Amino acid sequence: MSDTLPLVTIGIKCLNLEKYVGDAIRSAFEQTYRPLEIVISDDGSTDGTWRVVEETVRQCARADVKVVLNRNPVNLGNCGNWEKVCSLAKGEWIFKFDGDDVSEPSRVERVMSRVTAGDMSASSACMQISLDGLRVGSRSAPPADEAFGAVMAFRRATFDRFPRVSYPRVMDDVVWKNRARMLGTHCRVEEPLVRYRLGSGVVGAFANTRAGIRVCNRTAIDESEQLRIDAAGNEEWTKAADRIRESAVHMDRLLNGGSLREKFAAI
Repeated sequence: MSDTLPLVTIGIKCLNLEKYVGDAIRSAFEQTYRPLEIVISDDGSTDGTWRVVEETVRQCARADVKVVLNRNPVNLGNCGNWEKVCSLAKGEWIFKFDGDDVSEPSRVERVMSRVTAGDMSASSACMQISLDGLRVGSRSAPPADEAFGAVMAFRRATFDRFPRVSYPRVMDDVVWKNRARMLGTHCRVEEPLVRYRLGSGVVGAFANTRAGIRVCNRTAIDESEQLRIDAAGNEEWTKAADRIRESAVHMDRLLNGGSLREKFAAI
């Protein structure tokens, strides 16, 4: 592959994923694209995740792939850990390889063959798999305004041109897709290049409970504040931040005093 192609960083962030992170790392090393580096950041796992990370990297190490390992001494939160990955990355593009998913060997190469100079983000379609790795469905490539981090890649300008994240526990894919939209266009690749594992994270098991909805609402409020900071006075994006906040506050009021409270009373 030509040496004139831009360096790509694969970013893998993980937290208590000892059962799956090895497969995610192996799929990173199996990528056909070069030049390539892999940055892995563990956010204070309390299980055997870090041991698996070190063992898998040792088994898969290649002379033509640089690897950067990081272990946060304290938990930085979802967005904080992704920001750490980006701070360690040297690539022009940073691909999200979630620690519980698996990417096809051609993922980086196929996406990089499609992005243009104005693109600040890219996404691909995915195959949905069970905890045991069996195919259970599929999903098309998300558009620019939809956050689905498992299949996303971002130009590093989405990190370099913005201040440090003020709300590190918000969802990183939401913050980064907003930043990408502020700076440029989005590329969609309608090929299933990721095997997205359902049920291994905390969102699916928690989001439909009353407590989960509360957390999602509070997170949305924080995301609106982060968007306001990143907007830096831009009227369009400041208004978007206001709408997000108003929607979350409205949902909280419904939970506290209306039909939603009754609906979720037994949860």
